[in-house]
Amino acid sequence: MKIHVESSDWFGIIDIQNAFFPGRGGLPVTGAYVIVPPVVSLVRRFEPERTFVTIDRHPLGSVCLASSFINIRPNTTVLTPDLMIKWSEEKLKSCGVGMLAPCARFTEKWLRKYVRLTSRFHNPQMLWADHALVGTEECELVPELQEFNFAIVQYKGMDPLCDSYSGVRDAMGRPTGLAKKLREHGMKRVFLAGLAFDYCVGSTAIDLAYENFETYVIEDLTRSVGVPDGNVDHMRNRMIAAGVKIVRVEDLVF
Repeated sequence: MKIHVESSDWFGIIDIQNAFFPGRGGLPVTGAYVIVPPVVSLVRRFEPERTFVTIDRHPLGSVCLASSFINIRPNTTVLTPDLMIKWSEEKLKSCGVGMLAPCARFTEKWLRKYVRLTSRFHNPQMLWADHALVGTEECELVPELQEFNFAIVQYKGMDPLCDSYSGVRDAMGRPTGLAKKLREHGMKRVFLAGLAFDYCVGSTAIDLAYENFETYVIEDLTRSVGVPDGNVDHMRNRMIAAGVKIVRVEDLVF
């Protein structure tokens, strides 16, 4: 399948930042370095004026970080209503000892509400290793992208009460403003690359499609986290169901 890229098409770079690169950040994604050179090449083809980027940023104590909880192994625990019931039962047995670490910037009451809200979505909250903490270099784009003056830079995940895989809306469905900005720039069709396919890339693509943008994911210019098992295929199926087209960089014709 060959796709002719038009002068009105946009390029979207999702979270290609130090946080997700081995040796640089707290949540490294295998193979992340491989996609950087071709992504830089595409920026030059699309031009920065038709490119937007998203950047993950989290405060310490965020609801998305395992360190906000007691005795939680990162990158393995998903917040679900059943888990909340289990934690409540354990709290009663342990004479009132809660599940939140001292650094947590939310309450157990809020956590229960948050879990109910996010469980309605297909990507419930994973408790991640500390990454992209505000004020650290993990929040910055990789050096190869820092030379460009991108049309839009969208930060996400900065609310300690709510994560945001998608650059379009957060985990509770509230808009980030990205879709509005893209409409103001006249964007109708977009090609996405970045990290990670099974979380932030996929979620952003689905939300862009729901916002009636024609959306393509350049799969070989992404990499996946791969947790939990089966999540990559699950995300791919969700994207296809939403109308997202999954392509390869060799399919693009300039």
